[in-house]
Amino acid sequence: MQNTNSETRKRLILDPEGFAEKERLVSYEMGNALLMLNLELQRNFGLRAEEYQVFMLIILSTVQRFVRNPGSEVMLLG
Repeated sequence: MQNTNSETRKRLILDPEGFAEKERLVSYEMGNALLMLNLELQRNFGLRAEEYQVFMLIILSTVQRFVRNPGSEVMLLG
């Protein structure tokens, strides 16, 4: 049974200016983290930028293929 007492209800109010300020900061930090992660992986594998992009494309397409077809793990392991 739901409590419909208005005193116990809370509302989430979005502060557009505060959200925009935090959104920019989070986007900036996430972008930097992803860039550094990719540069570190590229360096660790000893690949040029073009080779790394091809490598990541193969990995992502393989993951997407298995996500679309869950019964195909056997092929991956075999």
